[in-house]
Amino acid sequence: MNKVNRHVALFLCDLEKPRSFSEQEKNYTIKVFTFQFFTHFSSLIYIAFFLGRINGRPGSYVRVAGKWRLEECHPSGCITDLFIQMAVIMILKQTLSNLVEYLLPWITYKCRLLCKKPPRINMEQMSQDLCKEEWLWNYRLNEVNAFTLFDEYMEMSK
Repeated sequence: MNKVNRHVALFLCDLEKPRSFSEQEKNYTIKVFTFQFFTHFSSLIYIAFFLGRINGRPGSYVRVAGKWRLEECHPSGCITDLFIQMAVIMILKQTLSNLVEYLLPWITYKCRLLCKKPPRINMEQMSQDLCKEEWLWNYRLNEVNAFTLFDEYMEMSK
């Protein structure tokens, strides 16, 4: 979902046609922050403030399309649901994002190494192209775009 948020934010920033890169970066930061805030915490806000509040009362329940009753909390309250949702967000999501953060670059690096192996050359050709090996090594590194540093800051804030 983060990638979708970033693509939508970038698309909206391109529609605004900012005059400078810093203005575009500021607009992009605000949009990504807003999208990610609502993506990450909308379930908590729903459970804490809306779940079970608009159900109606016994004998006069609010129904969707005249058939289905809205979701309710346990009679003791929604604190258990809120706790479970917070545990999922704070523990499970963090663990999975850390695994992806560490494993995905390593796997892509290894795949790039296997797919783009340079051919063997003799010593005479190697002495002619001293810089070529460095260039090939740098080519295999992770891609960098205009918002790479911003993405690193966003990863630290997770």
